[in-house]
Amino acid sequence: MLKAIVFDLDGVLAKTEKFSFAAAKETLKEFGIILTEKPYRFIGMSDKNIFQTLAKENGITANPEDYVKKKDKRYMELAKGNTKPFGNVDKFLENISQTEIKLAIASSGTDEKVKFSLNELELSKYFDVRVTGSEVHHSKPHPEIYEIATKKLGFLPEECLAVEDALNGIESAHNANMQVLAVTTSFPKEKLSHAELIVDNFADIKIDELRQLFE
Repeated sequence: MLKAIVFDLDGVLAKTEKFSFAAAKETLKEFGIILTEKPYRFIGMSDKNIFQTLAKENGITANPEDYVKKKDKRYMELAKGNTKPFGNVDKFLENISQTEIKLAIASSGTDEKVKFSLNELELSKYFDVRVTGSEVHHSKPHPEIYEIATKKLGFLPEECLAVEDALNGIESAHNANMQVLAVTTSFPKEKLSHAELIVDNFADIKIDELRQLFE
């Protein structure tokens, strides 16, 4: 039986890629790292892990926490008043909230960034549980964030569905023994083929279809 749905945030609930990429590019430049193209390989990972990887590749020694704080600050400056939900997200969440299914967030973003985004989107009221990158030691695709989320919900991972937009996120949920609904907001459908269900828009999601995955 489907007991809960656990959502990633950036790229799933909110259109944040433009602001996140701009903030990362500007902040990385301060640390001597020039980002010339969108780092799709990192989508779903925490900013701390992304910086650690890029710093190592560029032979730079710096405190990743300093980068994350500066990047979050710049992100919130850019996204303030401009953060928009993907189409039909609010309607889908409202429909789910009328059922027995619980809702949770499992985002690689920091506590501050997740709180900011949910407030901007006016979606905070829907989520029973939130887990952020501030609480985990291992970034996606490690399963830790989903393991913590399902434990907080009080359900087995096998009773919960993850909603993801990126390959790292899908792998993270699968590693936690969860099924995945993928949305084609960051990658085309063929790239997300490992997910159990793939949709282009939240309007395409039928609750009964989700329940059938768990029968």
